[in-house]
Amino acid sequence: MRYNAFFVQDNWSVKPKLTVNLGLRYEVEGPVTERFNQNTLGFNFTDTNPIAAQAVANCEADSFVAGGVIEPPACSHFDARGGVTFTSAQHRNIYNADADNFEPRIGVAYELNSKTVIRGGWGMFMVPHNFWGLNEPGFTQNTDVHESNNNGLTFVGNLANPFPSGIVAPSGSSLGLRTSLGESVTYYPVNQQNGMTQEWQLDVQHQFGGNLLVDAAYVGNHGYDLLAATSNLDALPLQYLSTQPTRNNTVINDLSTTEPNPFHNLAPGSSLNGSDTTLRQLLLPYPQYTGINSFRFDGTSDYDALELTVRKRFSRGLSLLADYTWSKLMENDILLNPEDTHFTRSVSPLDQPQRFVFSGIWQIPVGRGRRFGKNWHGPIDAILGGWQGQWIYSVDSGLPLVFPNDTYYAGNPALLGTNIKGSTVSTGTFPITGFYPGGVVNPNNPAIELSDHYRTFPYILPNFREEAVNNADIEVQKSFYFGESGRSLEIKADFQNAFNHPLFGPPNLSPTSGSFSRVTSQVNFPRNIQLGAWLNF
Repeated sequence: MRYNAFFVQDNWSVKPKLTVNLGLRYEVEGPVTERFNQNTLGFNFTDTNPIAAQAVANCEADSFVAGGVIEPPACSHFDARGGVTFTSAQHRNIYNADADNFEPRIGVAYELNSKTVIRGGWGMFMVPHNFWGLNEPGFTQNTDVHESNNNGLTFVGNLANPFPSGIVAPSGSSLGLRTSLGESVTYYPVNQQNGMTQEWQLDVQHQFGGNLLVDAAYVGNHGYDLLAATSNLDALPLQYLSTQPTRNNTVINDLSTTEPNPFHNLAPGSSLNGSDTTLRQLLLPYPQYTGINSFRFDGTSDYDALELTVRKRFSRGLSLLADYTWSKLMENDILLNPEDTHFTRSVSPLDQPQRFVFSGIWQIPVGRGRRFGKNWHGPIDAILGGWQGQWIYSVDSGLPLVFPNDTYYAGNPALLGTNIKGSTVSTGTFPITGFYPGGVVNPNNPAIELSDHYRTFPYILPNFREEAVNNADIEVQKSFYFGESGRSLEIKADFQNAFNHPLFGPPNLSPTSGSFSRVTSQVNFPRNIQLGAWLNF
């Protein structure tokens, strides 16, 4: 791949106290190529697959047996369309470059007085793909073990013959549209966009005295054309999914019905090569595959933050830094259901609304060469002089927890939150009765084992989070001096997680588990002490 960029910038001193910075950047990230053209080039959704005629003929020769609520499709549904396409000597680029990445930016700085400065700025920035789009089905090939084609009613594979359909050899691009039939395929769109962000900031900085600096800033960021989560274009259509809040056995049983397979012997080495398959598979938009996964470039994000900083510059042996951030990160790049066409906007899985960091270095002013006892020698300086300490203390909001797809909840999600601490990790970190029909706690209740359903429960709730981070790292250092030549021995002790505060892992979110709502792990280390020494001469 090739990367090219052009940048111009100019600083304009409008007045002695006012400076304006103007800039423009242009970037083109060229597409990736594979040396031997062994890579996919998008997906062809329109051309008829070579197996289509035989699949339709097989369907017409067989009789579907389903007699439930969900009826099998007509044989014309198996007129297989589409397939993987490949790069070639004539078209080596894996995707087309996005050539409209113009990125203007402007910055302003104004000196209100000798102690106060106001700064502001806005700019656009490109998100690079880097080495993106490498995808080589046909040139790399796995052969899976398929014991049964009808959910275990009969078995076609065993330990003596684990590959009854044979070992699949890499076919390269020789099979054309027949590549990876019966498998789940992933393709990268030919026309792609680089993600873009617009960032802005307004900052007021004031200096008190000679060593104390206070800074207050508003920071914002809007991302668009962002790479979004993988979307399955071969998901089961919505009309076949259950909309009941609890398990719908009628729908599940219908979709699991064993039917004659129109793709019998047309998808070698895959689970779709046997004589039977499920009604669920037959109803997929592209039934010759078990999934077609791709990517979208229309995700968005929004970040807003208030940042407060107090900094005492190093003087008289002491420096301090206190920083507090109050923020919110929203994302619109997740499909709640694979069948959905629009993303669901929610709090980001990376959102941490509050963060506080307090750090410092204190060179205790006692001992040789310091404010008190600067002429000390011998045992008194060896015991009382030459001490120094430094620390970093941080507190962060816990990250949001992501609910699994099969979540059932009868209560009000807005009121659901966690309480993770030492006294709750083994008994339960959130109320669980709402996750069971009728409020009766029973992990074995089959009604909560959702499947083939349309999800409406959010995947993230703003107040349903992991435990907040509370950590302190402390270092203590002692210096011993020898003679007048500057020789010294430094001894240091590092206390990581100095107060031995446990950070518990996320609670179990599976209602079918006996550990539901409980925490069974710790994600940080206990207090760790490290000792070190070095000699300066």
